[in-house]
Amino acid sequence: MNRLQFSFGALSLSALLLALPATLMAQPEPEVPCVNCPDFAFSPKPETGLWGNTLDPTGTGFMFEVQGDLLAGFLFIYDDTGEPAWFLLSGTLETPLEGSEAIWVVESDLTRFSDGPCINCPSQPAMVAGSGGTVRFEFFARNFGRFRIGEGDYENITPLTFGVLTEAAFPDLTDYRLPDLEGLWVMAFDDELPSRLPEELPRFDRAISEIVWLIRIPPADGSDTQAIRYEIRRTFPFVPLGSPPPPEVIGALECSGDVSSGPQCIFSFESWVYSTIPTEFVAPLANVGHPRIMAEADGFVLQVLRLNQD
Repeated sequence: MNRLQFSFGALSLSALLLALPATLMAQPEPEVPCVNCPDFAFSPKPETGLWGNTLDPTGTGFMFEVQGDLLAGFLFIYDDTGEPAWFLLSGTLETPLEGSEAIWVVESDLTRFSDGPCINCPSQPAMVAGSGGTVRFEFFARNFGRFRIGEGDYENITPLTFGVLTEAAFPDLTDYRLPDLEGLWVMAFDDELPSRLPEELPRFDRAISEIVWLIRIPPADGSDTQAIRYEIRRTFPFVPLGSPPPPEVIGALECSGDVSSGPQCIFSFESWVYSTIPTEFVAPLANVGHPRIMAEADGFVLQVLRLNQD
């Protein structure tokens, strides 16, 4: 089989081409360094959606769906004659062997189908037409992983973001494009304490959730910092008898990085906001996606989900 190529269709391919640098080198790959990722206790599942090598227009393309501990999806390619082809894949998200930097590993057969109905033709069952070998995925964060087919070389992949603006925030450190995070989000702080007995259910006795606005803060005049900052503002319910008070600022989200720490985003909350949780949560850049952000601190996990996204 020749070099695998995208066949996602006009929308996805156009979005991919807009994200490409002006000059392409042979088989470039996205890199998303995470210096302290092996020290994190929480392992977020891979992002659902379109994935691929977003720096190489002749790369492979995947569509993933994650439900529970299962990952299913499709591989879109062209065959040796240039005809489009696709394969079904599915597998369990497994914990990698000790010593691996990956947080999840998935292995699957690639199953090909044929003899299905054409567009607007009467329905007829498709038949299994053979195997395209096996594929192995290793995910290092929610939005960064790699794959190989058979005994081939690994290739890095990230999700394809096309519904919100993105920017190359830290080009000296990573190819990962940071999505625009301004908007309405719900924050959920999870404190899953260990149970004392096997029959006890996990406790969430300090769990907190809140809907907030993330508002981009422009850099100060003359500032040469690469940091990207957002205010975290509380929302208030509608008050029938009068206008609600202005949203209060309860903290900030700052994304920055250097060689020693790698690119990352830090949630910082005022000490008076939450009395039972830490005031600072760290999210590696590859755990910052357009629909969800995953961060943690001192046994707490912060999940931030964008509202009105789908």
